[in-house]
Amino acid sequence: MFYPILLWLFLLWFDFFKNKNKLQISFVIAAIITASGLIHMYFFITGAIFAILCLIGYYLLYFKEIKVLVLGKSLFIQVVIPFLILTICSSYFNHAFDRPNDPWGFFSFHSFWEGLLFSYKLPLFEFVNNNIMPVRSIDGEGKNYIGIFGVFIILYGIYLLFSNYKNTVNSLKTQKLYAFLIYMFISSALVSFGYPFTIRGFEWLLDFTGPFKQFRSIGRVGWISFYAINFLAIPIIYQYIKKQENNRLLYFIIPTILFIEGILFAKKAVLYQSPLEMYYCDDSNNIPVDFSKFQATLPDPYFHIGSECFSWWDQAENVNQAFKIGYKYHLPTMGVNMSRTSFRQSKMLNELIIQPYKIPEVVKILKQKKWETFIGR
Repeated sequence: MFYPILLWLFLLWFDFFKNKNKLQISFVIAAIITASGLIHMYFFITGAIFAILCLIGYYLLYFKEIKVLVLGKSLFIQVVIPFLILTICSSYFNHAFDRPNDPWGFFSFHSFWEGLLFSYKLPLFEFVNNNIMPVRSIDGEGKNYIGIFGVFIILYGIYLLFSNYKNTVNSLKTQKLYAFLIYMFISSALVSFGYPFTIRGFEWLLDFTGPFKQFRSIGRVGWISFYAINFLAIPIIYQYIKKQENNRLLYFIIPTILFIEGILFAKKAVLYQSPLEMYYCDDSNNIPVDFSKFQATLPDPYFHIGSECFSWWDQAENVNQAFKIGYKYHLPTMGVNMSRTSFRQSKMLNELIIQPYKIPEVVKILKQKKWETFIGR
């Protein structure tokens, strides 16, 4: 998932660093996080994590100068207010109150260091994988490749730490913005790894994180790392080029490298797009029923699968069959696939297709609503 809001959040935080109007900047950040959260909740959680990490980093760099009250106000404006607004909006428009609190996937859809350093498609990955060490394959949610120059800056930084530790540390004390970006890269990468919850023996801590555990694809936070390391790499490479005699040649070479990397990536990118013909119902599946008399289909056996795993995954093609029938006859299915739907609703629908031992609850509700409608008239 691409996060365009992160670019603007970083730029606003650069102004925050310059001691401009922090209150005004905090309200602008809050507005961006809130507006983007109304589009997709992962925008909110990524923006909120970004703001929290920024505030912690800012305090660590300026703890002797900054007032805790100022940071508290900024935290309340940038994170708490958007959270309250989104909670109120989602609660107001939410007609189901028993959606799953523990969706499956947090311990699967997180990132790894390989997802940041390798594109899994470019020559760097192939060289390391074939000649140095095998690189493990990871889920697509954990792939947030930072780019060739981001990788170069990381390797260069490790070299400086080992070769000239004292001067490197002293330089970061004066270049606080660089130190901030390094901190943002490392801290956001650790969050995208799912730490500390994905460390063996600490999984139980996730039970105490409240709404945070709803965001099962925590690997997407790695996009913060992408922006942080590239905001660091660009000025460092630019300053290096300025000092060189043949800098005009380098100005040409570096964009060429990026262009070649982009071309190679595009050529090897796999587009997961299935032809619609795969989901057509052929003549042998024609059903002699007038579907115009119906509003939806109820699959048998009933399925509620995906984030919640209410039932087993599609082992008898009933999910695809439900989609095929829906596509051909223009009827939605009452089965659930990859949607955090009410458990009670699924339980009531499941009662309709199992061997009856009592009157299904949904029948009682429909009869009651029909009676209330009749009384109302």
